[in-house]
Amino acid sequence: MNASQTGFLSRLVTCRWRPLLCKPPLTAARPGTGERVTALLAVLDVGGQALGELDDVLARARQAAQGDPALRAQVELRAAIRANICGLGAETARDAATAAVEFAEQAGDRRIRATALTQLARTQRIAGDPAATDTLGRALALGVPVEDIGVRTSPEYLAAWFAVHDDRLQEARERLVELLAVAEHSGDTEDLEQILRTLAEVSARSGPAAKAVEWSERVISLCTAAGLSLGPAWFSASVAQAAGGSFRQARAYARQGLATSRDEQDALFVSRNLFALGVAQRIGGDPRAAVGSLRELGRLETARQVGDPRVLPWQPELAEALATDGAPDDGTRVLDELLEKCHDPQMLSGGLGAAATRARALCAAHRGETDTAVALLGEAAARFAALGLVLDHGRTLVSLGRLERRRRPAAARSAWQEARTLFHDAHARPWLHLVEDLLNRLHGAARDTAAGTAAAVGELTEAERRLADLVAEGASNREAAARLFVSVKTVEAMLSRIYRKLGIRSRTQLARALPSTGPRHRLGTGADLPPAGDGFADPLAEGTGRCPRARA
Repeated sequence: MNASQTGFLSRLVTCRWRPLLCKPPLTAARPGTGERVTALLAVLDVGGQALGELDDVLARARQAAQGDPALRAQVELRAAIRANICGLGAETARDAATAAVEFAEQAGDRRIRATALTQLARTQRIAGDPAATDTLGRALALGVPVEDIGVRTSPEYLAAWFAVHDDRLQEARERLVELLAVAEHSGDTEDLEQILRTLAEVSARSGPAAKAVEWSERVISLCTAAGLSLGPAWFSASVAQAAGGSFRQARAYARQGLATSRDEQDALFVSRNLFALGVAQRIGGDPRAAVGSLRELGRLETARQVGDPRVLPWQPELAEALATDGAPDDGTRVLDELLEKCHDPQMLSGGLGAAATRARALCAAHRGETDTAVALLGEAAARFAALGLVLDHGRTLVSLGRLERRRRPAAARSAWQEARTLFHDAHARPWLHLVEDLLNRLHGAARDTAAGTAAAVGELTEAERRLADLVAEGASNREAAARLFVSVKTVEAMLSRIYRKLGIRSRTQLARALPSTGPRHRLGTGADLPPAGDGFADPLAEGTGRCPRARA
């Protein structure tokens, strides 16, 4: 056994993945059998991924439980939990959970049956099996009190977990607050830790983000005091910090969580911390690192046979990172593969679909398809707003403003002002600072540009000023040449000098630069596009207001 496994075993008594199923003690038809099975299950609960040894222990537990369906149900439940945690594949986990349900039904114990059905519903949901909702309903219908089987293995908790991943966040919050009271009353640290972590994740998505930070800090304190694994705690802290604390701290927590989960061979939270790290890297202005983290996550999720991408929606984040890193076509391919994977249209009806739309918009923006990108961002923003996903709504408006800031500053200002209100009300501190910095830069640029342009207009020659007025009123080069009695080539040369003196690049910018002497009617059709090399990228590096340089 290697050093990491030895360290994992040293936490046998407090291991966060020890059996969750013995709220009533194990009983056995044959004297001594329960004790032997309990001892074998304890080894399974802390064994990490030493597959050769654990396969033998699991086989011995199954053999010892032969003839006793209640014990056998407990063994199969451990097998299902371990398959999920250790990345053995959704099919393996679902098969074990199905067997646990069958044995629990033979035993006639409603408590074991409720727990087994709950575990089966979880594995079905991860595998993308639409039967998950009905299975959860069967578990809830048994009416077993939460106190009898523990909060974190109860169907009531799983109902809240389903609501989180279905973007029914208000329902999730209400369910979790009820369970929090039960966990606090029972004094079970692991129950309390799991509820607080989930509450932090809900608040990070819908606000108040400051509360998410508070929940996550409490989780870290609990886990540290009780000697529980900090891998899950660091994940929740990273998510909370990205919403309500510091982008930099979000990256640091995700790295800590990833290192801890790798050391403990906890495949589930290796994946989750990779997700948190990839998002934090992209927000922090390092899209290439984000691509690496999220591609690794994708490989792990494929190996785990995750069939419902709503459980950990990494594909849109990867597509955005690829677009920002200069590979928008690769990002579009990721989104197309996601669309093929979502065999149930319901999967794309919520936040996952809105995130995919936003990612598709950023891919379009980096291909120069600005109008398409603006329309898609508007659609994504509306969908996030309807779902109550405040942070994602604001984040989408930030992207919209960045896309519009050169060609339509007023539209950018409007998007960012709306985002500022959302972030302020949600107590999303790092995002509020970011959007306020954007608005300050936009206002400052507008003031500086106006002052500089006004001075430059005074330096135009009389002939240049006459031409500038004609062009600003909408005259084409040929029309201006005819009215000034010069050649078209002369007009083109004069316009080049005017643009250079005023520091502008389009006819629309020229019309804005000149003092208004009355209404102007545009006659020409010149496009008002951002200057070449604008390098639209989203999001900004933390606190800088600058976008990462896109790859050529």
